[in-house]
Amino acid sequence: MAPLGCAIWRINSAVIDSDIVKNRLAHFPNNAAYAKVGKNYFNAGIFIGNSEIWKQRKFNVDWQTIAANYQELGFEHHDQDILNYLTFENLELLDSSFNSLVMKGSFVNQKILHFTGQSKPWHFNEEAKKYFSSIELLKEKNGTGAFGGANWLFEYQNYWRHEKALLEHFKDNNFLITTLTASYLGSRKSLLGPKDKIKNSLLTIIGKKWF
Repeated sequence: MAPLGCAIWRINSAVIDSDIVKNRLAHFPNNAAYAKVGKNYFNAGIFIGNSEIWKQRKFNVDWQTIAANYQELGFEHHDQDILNYLTFENLELLDSSFNSLVMKGSFVNQKILHFTGQSKPWHFNEEAKKYFSSIELLKEKNGTGAFGGANWLFEYQNYWRHEKALLEHFKDNNFLITTLTASYLGSRKSLLGPKDKIKNSLLTIIGKKWF
């Protein structure tokens, strides 16, 4: 993730990964990042980094050595484990509102929403949006909605509303709308294979009463 700048005495500012701290630390003793950072283990999905201090501490070189020993250190979370292991003494903890995980549900004071996992809402084309919505609504009806059910779906649909509004707002700026549209379309991917397209048609019919 590109550095955004932070207080000069810290390399990273981030939010504690409450799920890992609560559910994983004690059960994975071979993960050196867990062992070193403990209850201050942070989620790297959203963080503020100071590139100048990073270079001063030679971390731009050190991270490569750590990454080369990824398996020996018992790492599981790719760059997140590396960042925790490397910068744990240079961390400023932020309030959880700066990294509100969508799967945890909405918060009144949320400042930054973090869409964890795959696929991100900006990856969906129109057909995939419809398919995803149908599945999530049916799952929620049975109490098994993914990562929080109705709220998960609400946040995705809310993102799509804002995305649409942004494109509409800049529609008269030819250069900007061309750039935005290229980015919009370039990130799209369909979630549907041949079997999924059949399922989509069936789910659309079955799910109509919940739309």
